[in-house]
Amino acid sequence: MLRVQIATFSHNYFHFSDLIRSLDGVEIHAHFGYLLDQFEMECTNKRTDEYGGDLDGRLLVYKQLITGIKETCGQNFPIAIRMGLKTY
Repeated sequence: MLRVQIATFSHNYFHFSDLIRSLDGVEIHAHFGYLLDQFEMECTNKRTDEYGGDLDGRLLVYKQLITGIKETCGQNFPIAIRMGLKTY
């Protein structure tokens, strides 16, 4: 996935933030091999840029999504992320 594709993916989440602003919160589905899970897992994330490497790098896309949603919906807007406990 190219950086421009990651930016587009994040932008789409931010666009939906405008739509979910009136809700009580949002849950991001990020386990069982979904795209975000693949960023998180060391066995699938072989990137050598800022989105790879150590756990902080592999979770960068999560951090960017949370920051963007909070900027759109407010700092007190609840965000849950559904992550798997164990990945094989």
